[in-house]
Amino acid sequence: LRTAHFWSVALPFTLGLTAQISVIIHQVSFLRPTLGVAGAAWAVSLTATCAVLGRLAVGLVVDRMNTRGIIAGNFFLQAASVALMLAAPGPALLYVACVTFGLGVGNTTSLPSVIVQAEFPREAFGRVVSTIIAVNQFTYSFGPGILGWLHDAFGSYQVALAGCLALQLAAVAIVLLGARMSPRRA
Repeated sequence: LRTAHFWSVALPFTLGLTAQISVIIHQVSFLRPTLGVAGAAWAVSLTATCAVLGRLAVGLVVDRMNTRGIIAGNFFLQAASVALMLAAPGPALLYVACVTFGLGVGNTTSLPSVIVQAEFPREAFGRVVSTIIAVNQFTYSFGPGILGWLHDAFGSYQVALAGCLALQLAAVAIVLLGARMSPRRA
C-alpha cells in the first residue's frame, strides 16, 4: 500500500471499474428513453455478449503484447464508448457504443492479475492481487449510487456519464505512467 508501483496498478482498475460498473447499473435507465424497454434490453444483451468476446480476444494476445498498453487500450475503448453515449446519438450508434463498451467489460476484472504477474515478485502475487481486488470492491461499490445522485441532481445522465468518462481517461493515464515505475517488466 505504501508503494507508487502498487497504486499504478490498483488505482486505474479502481477508477475503471467504478466507471464501468456504474454505467452497467444505469445502462437500462440511460438507454430506455431512446431505445425503449425492448431496445435497451437488446443493448444490454449485446454488451454482455461482447464482454465474453472481448475477454476471449484479449486472452489470445495479452501474453504477446505490452500488457499495460492493452489495459490502457481497454480503458480507452470504454472511454470512447461513453463519449459516444454522451454525444446523444440515435439508436444505431447507441448500439455501437454498447458493443464497444462491452468489449472491455470482461477484461477490466481479469487484467490486474496479468500486470501483477509481470511486474511483481512471484511470492507477492496472491497478496498484491487480493489487495487490489479489496480496494476495487470497496471503491466501486459507491459508483452506482454516486452516478444516480449525479443524475438526480442534474436531471440527466450527461454529468454522470462525463464523470465516468473522466474516470476512464484517468485510468488510461495512470496505467501508462505506471509503466515507468515498474521494477520488473515482462
